[in-house]
Amino acid sequence: MRRSNERQPTYVDYETTGSRVRQLRKEHGMSQRHLADLLEVSQNAVSDIEKGKTRLSLDQAYCLRERFKVDLDWLCPKKIGVID
Repeated sequence: MRRSNERQPTYVDYETTGSRVRQLRKEHGMSQRHLADLLEVSQNAVSDIEKGKTRLSLDQAYCLRERFKVDLDWLCPKKIGVID
């Protein structure tokens, strides 16, 4: 049992991150193939990232931050508690 003053761990919410990657890609008129080339991954990897099945690497997150001029805290929001 946790004490009330103990901090719960935080984790990146990869499902929301994936939705935001998809949103950015579509807002900029990019195909999954184009984004895959930018991130140096396969189109299937982009699909899995957008579905929250695959985690976005730190390098990929920084690449997206630079390309789309977004804040990393927005792109990779945190959630508190237990990993699903």
